[in-house]
Amino acid sequence: MGGRGAPEATRRLVVAVVGVVVAVAAVLCPTAAGKLGKQAKALVAIKAALHDPGNVLWDWDLKFGNDPCHWSMITCQKGQIQELSMTNKNLSGTLSPAVGKLRLLRYLLLSHNALSGPIPDTVGRMRQLEVLDLSNNHFSGSIPSTLGHLAKLQYL
Repeated sequence: MGGRGAPEATRRLVVAVVGVVVAVAAVLCPTAAGKLGKQAKALVAIKAALHDPGNVLWDWDLKFGNDPCHWSMITCQKGQIQELSMTNKNLSGTLSPAVGKLRLLRYLLLSHNALSGPIPDTVGRMRQLEVLDLSNNHFSGSIPSTLGHLAKLQYL
């Protein structure tokens, strides 16, 4: 067989394995990337409604990629945002209705800022929400009735 047969067989095997991996990734990644992309866009919309004098949200920008799991104040599990923790960050402005697009969020911690305006009724879409801490802000208006849909909510 000489020295050429084994390297050629190895090369073919590597090419075949890489082909399978690429095919599987093409099937699976668009869905995962699509979900992460939607979450990233929601976070960018949330940032746009805020005033951030300390620039603590500097990396909430799509130019840093569509994976918000690597952005500051975000905690993910299995590629899904689980926690948004922006407590005591000197933020003002309003809470964007886009927050409701983070439907698998379990912890939304926004206390000790200067957020104002109404609490978006879209918060009621976040069916996995367990902790919603909006304390020590300047929200106005009534508490949205949609919060009554949050069956897993343990702390408000």
